[in-house]
Amino acid sequence: MSLRVFLVFLRALWGTVFLRLLGRSPWARLPFQVDMIARLLKLDWAQVRDWPVARLRADLERRPLPRTATDKVRVRPAEGAPVPSVWVEPSAGADDRVVLYFHGGSYLFGNHRTHADTLARVALEARARVLAPDYRLAPEHPYPAQREDALAVYRWLREQVPPERVVLAGESAGGNLVIAALLALRDAGEPAPAGGAVISAWLDLAATRPSMEGNAATDYGDREMLLAQARLFAGGVPLDDPGVSPLYADLTRLPPLYVMAGGGERLLDENAELVARVRAAGGEAELDEVAGHPHAPIFLAEYSSAAREAVTRMGGWIRRHTGG
Repeated sequence: MSLRVFLVFLRALWGTVFLRLLGRSPWARLPFQVDMIARLLKLDWAQVRDWPVARLRADLERRPLPRTATDKVRVRPAEGAPVPSVWVEPSAGADDRVVLYFHGGSYLFGNHRTHADTLARVALEARARVLAPDYRLAPEHPYPAQREDALAVYRWLREQVPPERVVLAGESAGGNLVIAALLALRDAGEPAPAGGAVISAWLDLAATRPSMEGNAATDYGDREMLLAQARLFAGGVPLDDPGVSPLYADLTRLPPLYVMAGGGERLLDENAELVARVRAAGGEAELDEVAGHPHAPIFLAEYSSAAREAVTRMGGWIRRHTGG
């Protein structure tokens, strides 16, 4: 842990104590440790929001991660994959299903190492092998490089595993990539996977839904930061283009969707709207709202029983939709 992160940790710890004593913490209904971690994330992002992308990537690589889940999985290279990828497998063994997981990070940062805890928890709860590609990142590789990488990995995987035994999953920008890939497969008339499981999907890069500002107090990050990151990813493509913002796309004829979102996060409305519109179009989708939690509840699963239970529900959904 760097000195900067340690100092942020101390601010979050004592800020949580002070605000809870005053009854002013926006996360007062959550356990103390969850409140503190949410505050740490808020303080942290306030410091790094304007950093150059390269500096932020390096900082994230140095962050300590929980070991509870990662100690129960094996990680090995995915030999032959068209994009650098790893397999994450439960040490106790997995069923023959595969979760193709796209990490988040605003399409600018993140990889299988920064998301090791998340990947492990998905593998364990789904009792599946998780294939985690380190797809190309913006701004060096703007849209649609990420979608191209996602489709290439899925097509490679489909040669080895029946699509009905595969679920696409991802959080934040990775959730965007899940929906983008499903739409592209539909439009190309290709076999779809058994479903898509997304967590706090970043679907409206133009940041227009009410919860973007309405949940400002109970989430980390801010609208201006998200818009700046979205522009780096989109390049010259308008942020409300369906290619970069799937919420503006035709959402008919998608495979079943599971959608997890934090009840206190800025992206809540766009995730709820995704579910509503898919259902209105005759599709199958369910919203799992984790009450009071900020963005990407799975990140808090080490500390929050409610988040852990949501990950367990997601794992059960994946098993059911892949024949298990």
